[in-house]
Amino acid sequence: MILEKNRGEYAACRIPALIRTAEGALIGAYECRRGSDSDWAQIDLKLIRSEDGGESWQTVALFCGDGKTQNNPVLFAEGTRVSLLFCKSYAELWLSVSCDGGRSFAPPHPVRLEGADFFYNAVAVGPGHGLSVGGRLITPVWFAYNREDPHAHRPSFIATLYSEDGGESWQMGERLDCAELVNPSECALAVAADGRVMISIRNEGEARLRALSRSPSGVGDWEPPSLCAHLPDPVCEGSLTAWGDTVYHVNCASQTEREALTVKASRDGFASVCRTYPVAAQGGYADIATDGRELFVLYERDVLSESGMLCFARIPL
Repeated sequence: MILEKNRGEYAACRIPALIRTAEGALIGAYECRRGSDSDWAQIDLKLIRSEDGGESWQTVALFCGDGKTQNNPVLFAEGTRVSLLFCKSYAELWLSVSCDGGRSFAPPHPVRLEGADFFYNAVAVGPGHGLSVGGRLITPVWFAYNREDPHAHRPSFIATLYSEDGGESWQMGERLDCAELVNPSECALAVAADGRVMISIRNEGEARLRALSRSPSGVGDWEPPSLCAHLPDPVCEGSLTAWGDTVYHVNCASQTEREALTVKASRDGFASVCRTYPVAAQGGYADIATDGRELFVLYERDVLSESGMLCFARIPL
Protein backbone atom coordinates (compact mmCIF):
# COMPACT_ATOMS: atom_id res chain seq x y z
CA MET A 1 0.00 0.00 0.00
CA ILE A 2 1.36 3.43 -1.01
CA LEU A 3 0.86 6.07 1.69
CA GLU A 4 2.75 9.03 0.20
CA LYS A 5 4.69 9.66 -3.00
CA ASN A 6 7.77 11.85 -3.17
CA ARG A 7 7.85 14.98 -5.32
CA GLY A 8 4.32 15.99 -4.37
CA GLU A 9 4.01 18.50 -1.57
CA TYR A 10 7.29 17.14 -0.22
CA ALA A 11 10.57 16.30 -1.89
CA ALA A 12 10.71 13.08 0.14
CA CYS A 13 8.76 11.28 2.86
CA ARG A 14 11.22 9.17 4.78
CA ILE A 15 12.49 7.71 8.09
CA PRO A 16 9.40 5.82 9.33
CA ALA A 17 8.54 4.82 12.89
CA LEU A 18 5.76 2.37 13.77
CA ILE A 19 4.13 1.04 16.92
CA ARG A 20 1.06 -0.99 17.86
CA THR A 21 -0.86 0.22 20.92
CA ALA A 22 -2.51 -1.87 23.64
CA GLU A 23 -5.85 -1.15 21.92
CA GLY A 24 -4.53 -2.61 18.67
CA ALA A 25 -4.17 0.66 16.78
CA LEU A 26 -1.16 1.28 14.58
CA ILE A 27 0.62 4.63 14.94
CA GLY A 28 3.15 5.76 12.35
CA ALA A 29 5.46 8.75 12.19
CA TYR A 30 7.82 9.94 9.46
CA GLU A 31 9.80 12.86 8.12
CA CYS A 32 8.31 15.03 5.35
CA ARG A 33 11.25 16.83 3.76
CA ARG A 34 10.59 20.14 2.01
CA GLY A 35 12.75 21.41 -0.82
CA SER A 36 15.24 18.56 -0.98
CA ASP A 37 15.85 15.04 0.29
CA SER A 38 18.52 16.20 2.71
CA ASP A 39 19.00 15.38 6.37
CA TRP A 40 19.33 19.15 6.88
CA ALA A 41 16.27 20.22 4.87
CA GLN A 42 13.27 21.91 6.43
CA ILE A 43 11.42 18.88 7.73
CA ASP A 44 7.84 18.47 8.93
CA LEU A 45 6.89 15.45 11.03
CA LYS A 46 3.64 13.64 10.30
CA LEU A 47 1.78 11.25 12.60
CA ILE A 48 -0.77 8.80 11.19
CA ARG A 49 -3.10 6.27 12.83
CA SER A 50 -4.97 3.15 11.73
CA GLU A 51 -7.67 1.25 13.62
CA ASP A 52 -8.09 -1.52 11.05
CA GLY A 53 -4.65 -3.07 10.83
CA GLY A 54 -3.39 -0.64 8.23
CA GLU A 55 -6.25 -0.90 5.73
CA SER A 56 -6.91 2.82 6.15
CA TRP A 57 -4.96 5.66 7.76
CA GLN A 58 -5.78 9.09 9.16
CA THR A 59 -3.36 11.96 9.75
CA VAL A 60 -3.59 12.88 13.43
CA ALA A 61 -0.81 15.50 13.70
CA LEU A 62 1.59 17.49 11.53
CA PHE A 63 4.42 19.32 13.26
CA CYS A 64 5.81 21.94 10.87
CA GLY A 65 9.54 22.50 10.85
CA ASP A 66 9.26 26.28 10.41
CA GLY A 67 12.57 26.29 8.58
CA LYS A 68 14.23 23.87 11.02
CA THR A 69 15.46 20.32 10.66
CA GLN A 70 13.32 17.82 12.60
CA ASN A 71 14.76 14.33 12.47
CA ASN A 72 14.60 10.74 13.63
CA PRO A 73 11.11 10.15 15.03
CA VAL A 74 10.94 7.52 17.78
CA LEU A 75 7.58 6.22 19.03
CA PHE A 76 6.79 4.65 22.41
CA ALA A 77 3.58 2.88 23.46
CA GLU A 78 2.54 2.58 27.12
CA GLY A 79 -1.11 1.61 27.45
CA THR A 80 -3.17 4.52 26.12
CA ARG A 81 -0.15 6.84 26.27
CA VAL A 82 1.86 7.28 23.07
CA SER A 83 5.02 9.40 23.00
CA LEU A 84 6.94 10.82 20.07
CA LEU A 85 10.59 11.74 20.66
CA PHE A 86 12.61 13.46 17.95
CA CYS A 87 15.60 15.72 17.34
CA LYS A 88 15.73 19.33 16.19
CA SER A 89 18.77 20.42 14.20
CA TYR A 90 20.60 17.32 15.52
CA ALA A 91 21.10 19.27 18.75
CA GLU A 92 17.92 19.18 20.86
CA LEU A 93 15.45 16.52 21.97
CA TRP A 94 11.72 17.28 21.65
CA LEU A 95 8.70 15.36 22.88
CA SER A 96 5.00 15.17 22.03
CA VAL A 97 2.58 13.02 24.02
CA SER A 98 -0.82 11.50 23.30
CA CYS A 99 -2.99 10.38 26.23
CA ASP A 100 -5.80 8.97 24.07
CA GLY A 101 -4.12 6.12 22.23
CA GLY A 102 -2.66 8.29 19.49
CA ARG A 103 -5.89 9.97 18.42
CA SER A 104 -4.40 13.39 19.16
CA PHE A 105 -0.99 14.72 20.18
CA ALA A 106 0.01 17.70 22.29
CA PRO A 107 2.29 20.36 20.73
CA PRO A 108 5.93 19.22 21.05
CA HIS A 109 8.25 20.80 23.60
CA PRO A 110 11.98 20.52 24.34
CA VAL A 111 13.16 17.99 26.94
CA ARG A 112 16.41 17.60 28.84
CA LEU A 113 19.37 15.45 27.85
CA GLU A 114 21.53 14.77 30.89
CA GLY A 115 24.94 13.15 31.17
CA ALA A 116 26.11 14.10 27.67
CA ASP A 117 28.88 16.35 29.00
CA PHE A 118 31.26 15.80 26.07
CA PHE A 119 31.77 17.35 22.64
CA TYR A 120 29.46 16.31 19.85
CA ASN A 121 28.31 18.07 16.69
CA ALA A 122 25.20 15.93 16.18
CA VAL A 123 22.93 13.72 18.26
CA ALA A 124 20.22 11.49 16.81
CA VAL A 125 17.84 9.10 18.52
CA GLY A 126 16.46 5.95 16.88
CA PRO A 127 14.88 6.23 14.41
CA GLY A 128 11.92 3.84 14.65
CA HIS A 129 10.30 2.74 17.88
CA GLY A 130 11.74 2.61 21.37
CA LEU A 131 11.05 0.35 24.34
CA SER A 132 8.95 0.70 27.45
CA VAL A 133 10.37 -1.65 30.08
CA GLY A 134 9.15 -1.53 33.67
CA GLY A 135 8.13 2.12 33.45
CA ARG A 136 11.40 3.13 31.80
CA LEU A 137 11.57 4.41 28.22
CA ILE A 138 14.68 3.38 26.28
CA THR A 139 15.88 4.52 22.86
CA PRO A 140 19.12 3.93 20.98
CA VAL A 141 21.14 7.04 20.18
CA TRP A 142 24.22 7.93 18.19
CA PHE A 143 26.54 10.90 18.52
CA ALA A 144 28.83 12.36 15.85
CA TYR A 145 31.93 14.21 17.01
CA ASN A 146 33.43 16.05 14.05
CA ARG A 147 35.02 19.35 15.07
CA GLU A 148 35.57 20.50 11.49
CA ASP A 149 32.16 19.92 9.89
CA PRO A 150 29.06 20.64 12.03
CA HIS A 151 26.87 18.71 9.56
CA ALA A 152 29.01 15.57 9.50
CA HIS A 153 27.57 12.26 10.76
CA ARG A 154 30.93 10.62 11.34
CA PRO A 155 33.03 9.68 13.25
CA SER A 156 30.40 8.42 15.66
CA PHE A 157 29.62 6.27 18.68
CA ILE A 158 26.44 4.74 20.10
CA ALA A 159 24.66 4.31 23.42
CA THR A 160 21.10 4.29 24.70
CA LEU A 161 19.11 7.00 26.43
CA TYR A 162 16.57 6.22 29.12
CA SER A 163 13.82 8.19 30.83
CA GLU A 164 12.05 7.44 34.09
CA ASP A 165 9.70 10.44 34.00
CA GLY A 166 7.69 9.81 30.85
CA GLY A 167 10.24 11.34 28.52
CA GLU A 168 10.63 14.76 30.13
CA SER A 169 14.30 14.11 30.86
CA TRP A 170 16.75 11.60 29.43
CA GLN A 171 19.87 10.06 30.93
CA MET A 172 22.67 8.64 28.86
CA GLY A 173 23.41 4.97 29.35
CA GLU A 174 26.74 3.25 28.89
CA ARG A 175 28.56 3.69 25.60
CA LEU A 176 28.92 0.46 23.66
CA ASP A 177 32.49 -0.64 23.03
CA CYS A 178 32.46 -0.67 19.23
CA ALA A 179 36.21 -0.63 18.65
CA GLU A 180 35.82 -3.34 16.01
CA LEU A 181 33.11 -1.42 14.11
CA VAL A 182 33.42 1.53 11.73
CA ASN A 183 31.22 4.53 12.54
CA PRO A 184 28.35 2.76 14.31
CA SER A 185 25.16 4.82 14.07
CA GLU A 186 21.45 4.03 13.77
CA CYS A 187 20.36 1.15 15.99
CA ALA A 188 17.22 -0.75 16.94
CA LEU A 189 16.14 -2.46 20.17
CA ALA A 190 13.98 -5.42 21.17
CA VAL A 191 13.41 -7.41 24.36
CA ALA A 192 14.31 -11.06 23.75
CA ALA A 193 12.55 -14.02 25.35
CA ASP A 194 15.17 -14.22 28.13
CA GLY A 195 14.41 -10.61 29.14
CA ARG A 196 17.66 -9.18 27.82
CA VAL A 197 17.62 -6.18 25.49
CA MET A 198 19.06 -6.86 22.04
CA ILE A 199 20.51 -4.06 19.91
CA SER A 200 21.05 -4.21 16.14
CA ILE A 201 23.78 -1.82 15.01
CA ARG A 202 24.31 -0.16 11.65
CA ASN A 203 27.98 0.33 10.83
CA GLU A 204 30.20 1.11 7.84
CA GLY A 205 32.60 -1.82 8.01
CA GLU A 206 33.67 -3.59 4.83
CA ALA A 207 31.82 -6.76 5.80
CA ARG A 208 28.45 -4.98 5.33
CA LEU A 209 26.80 -6.87 8.18
CA ARG A 210 24.72 -5.72 11.13
CA ALA A 211 26.34 -6.06 14.53
CA LEU A 212 24.44 -7.37 17.55
CA SER A 213 24.87 -6.97 21.29
CA ARG A 214 22.80 -7.69 24.42
CA SER A 215 22.33 -6.08 27.79
CA PRO A 216 20.39 -7.18 30.89
CA SER A 217 18.85 -3.69 31.22
CA GLY A 218 19.29 -1.95 27.88
CA VAL A 219 21.33 0.83 29.49
CA GLY A 220 24.61 -0.86 30.45
CA ASP A 221 26.66 -4.05 30.75
CA TRP A 222 26.55 -4.59 27.00
CA GLU A 223 28.25 -7.61 25.51
CA PRO A 224 30.99 -6.80 22.98
CA PRO A 225 29.14 -6.29 19.66
CA SER A 226 29.72 -8.95 17.03
CA LEU A 227 28.90 -9.03 13.33
CA CYS A 228 25.98 -11.27 12.36
CA ALA A 229 26.43 -13.32 9.19
CA HIS A 230 22.64 -13.70 8.82
CA LEU A 231 21.97 -9.95 8.73
CA PRO A 232 23.51 -8.30 5.64
CA ASP A 233 23.25 -4.52 5.53
CA PRO A 234 23.90 -2.01 2.69
CA VAL A 235 24.50 0.65 5.41
CA CYS A 236 20.80 1.20 5.96
CA GLU A 237 18.50 1.32 8.97
CA GLY A 238 17.18 -1.99 10.30
CA SER A 239 14.46 -2.49 12.88
CA LEU A 240 13.63 -5.14 15.49
CA THR A 241 10.53 -6.37 17.28
CA ALA A 242 9.79 -9.45 19.38
CA TRP A 243 6.81 -11.67 20.06
CA GLY A 244 6.96 -14.68 22.34
CA ASP A 245 10.25 -16.47 21.76
CA THR A 246 10.83 -14.95 18.32
CA VAL A 247 12.70 -11.78 17.33
CA TYR A 248 11.97 -10.23 13.94
CA HIS A 249 14.48 -8.07 12.05
CA VAL A 250 13.59 -6.04 8.95
CA ASN A 251 16.24 -4.66 6.59
CA CYS A 252 17.38 -4.79 2.98
CA ALA A 253 18.83 -8.24 2.28
CA SER A 254 21.43 -6.91 -0.14
CA GLN A 255 24.89 -5.91 1.05
CA THR A 256 25.29 -3.28 -1.65
CA GLU A 257 21.89 -1.83 -2.58
CA ARG A 258 18.72 -0.82 -0.78
CA GLU A 259 16.66 -3.60 -2.25
CA ALA A 260 15.09 -6.94 -1.30
CA LEU A 261 13.46 -5.59 1.87
CA THR A 262 13.01 -8.67 4.04
CA VAL A 263 11.94 -9.67 7.54
CA LYS A 264 14.00 -12.42 9.15
CA ALA A 265 12.85 -14.32 12.23
CA SER A 266 15.07 -16.00 14.82
CA ARG A 267 14.57 -17.89 18.08
CA ASP A 268 18.25 -17.98 19.05
CA GLY A 269 19.44 -14.38 18.79
CA PHE A 270 20.19 -14.72 15.06
CA ALA A 271 22.67 -17.51 15.46
CA SER A 272 20.26 -18.92 12.88
CA VAL A 273 17.17 -17.75 10.97
CA CYS A 274 14.02 -19.83 11.26
CA ARG A 275 11.87 -17.98 8.71
CA THR A 276 12.11 -15.20 6.14
CA TYR A 277 9.30 -12.95 4.91
CA PRO A 278 9.88 -10.92 1.72
CA VAL A 279 8.40 -7.41 1.93
CA ALA A 280 9.33 -5.52 -1.26
CA ALA A 281 11.80 -5.72 -4.14
CA GLN A 282 12.94 -2.14 -3.43
CA GLY A 283 13.35 -0.85 0.11
CA GLY A 284 15.06 1.49 2.48
CA TYR A 285 14.46 2.52 6.06
CA ALA A 286 11.69 0.46 7.66
CA ASP A 287 10.04 -0.09 11.02
CA ILE A 288 8.14 -3.15 12.17
CA ALA A 289 5.40 -4.17 14.61
CA THR A 290 3.40 -7.36 15.19
CA ASP A 291 0.32 -8.69 16.96
CA GLY A 292 1.54 -12.29 16.87
CA ARG A 293 -0.60 -13.07 13.82
CA GLU A 294 0.71 -10.57 11.29
CA LEU A 295 3.75 -8.42 10.72
CA PHE A 296 3.20 -4.72 9.99
CA VAL A 297 5.94 -2.88 8.10
CA LEU A 298 6.15 0.85 7.36
CA TYR A 299 8.93 1.43 4.85
CA GLU A 300 10.58 3.62 2.23
CA ARG A 301 10.86 2.54 -1.39
CA ASP A 302 13.03 3.88 -4.22
CA VAL A 303 14.18 6.74 -1.99
CA LEU A 304 16.91 7.90 -4.36
CA SER A 305 14.57 8.41 -7.33
CA GLU A 306 11.73 10.78 -8.13
CA SER A 307 9.39 7.79 -7.97
CA GLY A 308 10.21 7.25 -4.30
CA MET A 309 7.40 6.63 -1.87
CA LEU A 310 6.43 5.64 1.66
CA CYS A 311 4.60 2.30 1.85
CA PHE A 312 2.90 -0.07 4.29
CA ALA A 313 2.72 -3.88 4.19
CA ARG A 314 0.87 -6.58 6.18
CA ILE A 315 2.42 -10.03 6.21
CA PRO A 316 0.71 -13.10 7.72
CA LEU A 317 2.88 -15.11 10.12
